[in-house]
Amino acid sequence: MLESQRTLLLAEADPSSALECERTRLKLDIRLLNKDDILEVKDLFQDSFPITYPNSWYQDITSNSQRFINLAAIYEYKIVGIIVGEVKKWNNLNKDDKLILSNTMARKSSIAYILSLAIDRKFRRNGIGSLLVDTFINELRSREKSIKVCYLHTLSTNLSAILFYEKHNFHCFSFLPHYYSINGKSKDAFVMLRVDKVGNEEKNTIFNVLGYYVRECCMRFYSINIFRWMHTNFRLLINWISYNTMSKLHFPQ
Repeated sequence: MLESQRTLLLAEADPSSALECERTRLKLDIRLLNKDDILEVKDLFQDSFPITYPNSWYQDITSNSQRFINLAAIYEYKIVGIIVGEVKKWNNLNKDDKLILSNTMARKSSIAYILSLAIDRKFRRNGIGSLLVDTFINELRSREKSIKVCYLHTLSTNLSAILFYEKHNFHCFSFLPHYYSINGKSKDAFVMLRVDKVGNEEKNTIFNVLGYYVRECCMRFYSINIFRWMHTNFRLLINWISYNTMSKLHFPQ
């Protein structure tokens, strides 16, 4: 388990992530957040997300290392990336999230939840996000060996985030309409799920089967909406090109 004063060198992390960071020649350390980081954390999150978090939330994630797995990537004494997650008991999950675990696992299983992953804009596409996710999973396994399931929420329109997490063995599990409220507007979300080794405990109950078909319907509905959006915006683009082209032509009087 990571100690608050201890740093994790790049070479100690997942080899694939280490190589990705080495290509950019960044010398990174990974450590736990502490209460002295709160201002840096707040600045990074405000620059990364359209959602406003209360000050109490920043205080919690920077000071409560027993509840949260709160890791920071450090480059030249500056925080350039953060991942925050926690372990939840089944009884503490909300109604929608309880569907992630089958009834056979519910009473004896915990589940990991990634609250946030933020990377400084100037340091993105350097492998820092991959390094943090891999380190988070390793730290999770060292704390709670029985945990096999990790999940998160992401905007359904955030394609880069979806592709990133899919690269790390997450998949879109369910579609949540109107999950977020951003600047007074409701936004849809995906629940993304990673299952490592489930073993013989989890079975295909009727709820799992029904859940599968519901997810498929939601994904198909979402795909139709994407098609409509593309069709509408393509027509607008053609109209805009036509208007600008015609406005530059001079016809004889």
